[in-house]
Amino acid sequence: DGEGILEAQFNDLITQIENLVTQGAGTDQYDTLVKGSAKSLVTLLNTYADNLTTLYNNQEKGLQKDVNEVNSILTNIRELNETIRKNQIHGKDPLELLDERNVLIDKLSNYMRIDVTYTQENVGAGTMVEKLVIKLAGNDPNSDSKDATLVDGNYVTQLQLGDKDNNYDITLDALKDDDGVVMDIKEQAKDKDGKLLFDKYGYPVMVATRKKSTEIELTDNDLYGSLQSMRELLTEQGEYATTDDINGDPNATTKRG
Repeated sequence: DGEGILEAQFNDLITQIENLVTQGAGTDQYDTLVKGSAKSLVTLLNTYADNLTTLYNNQEKGLQKDVNEVNSILTNIRELNETIRKNQIHGKDPLELLDERNVLIDKLSNYMRIDVTYTQENVGAGTMVEKLVIKLAGNDPNSDSKDATLVDGNYVTQLQLGDKDNNYDITLDALKDDDGVVMDIKEQAKDKDGKLLFDKYGYPVMVATRKKSTEIELTDNDLYGSLQSMRELLTEQGEYATTDDINGDPNATTKRG
């Protein structure tokens, strides 16, 4: 009749209680029927609770698996960047490596929204090589992680996933090379009059500043794609969203995990 299983069992319990009150007060037969119906309801509730717990745990494992996969993709892109760079320095055609890297970039774009740019890097003696930079394409202009960098040539970040107590927050490690050296943040050099400097080929002269790449915490408005969707199934509370949730994401009250 369109009733849900739990609703039907609730109604059965109400019926048995009504029968007990109106027909069988003090009668063992009606008392047994009420207890049996109540037991069936509790068994159903416990079964659903166990199933929800199993589903939650599977979702948690799935999110960690996706984070690990993203980290693997980022690491592989960095390794390909290094190999492509060496090939170009030695005048070799890295076409197959470029195709392989493009496949990884496509995979990464399924997990999060990204901006991909290619520039030319001067490695000396008039030799220019391609440099790949991948940044997050967020949507919150006030976020500290707006345009956060995932890949910068031979430097790459890794994602860290918080636990349940930390609302499964995702953070980006500082950009590091293969040896674990943290990348200096570079900016275009200027002359004594404050004018931007370019080399003889017209490319910006970049210098390292004292500021290092640091860890970045991502907000709900920084990630778009399957990674955030997986996370929101564990974190969003719909109409039970807190004020902090709403401040971080105005759409929090319409998202249910």
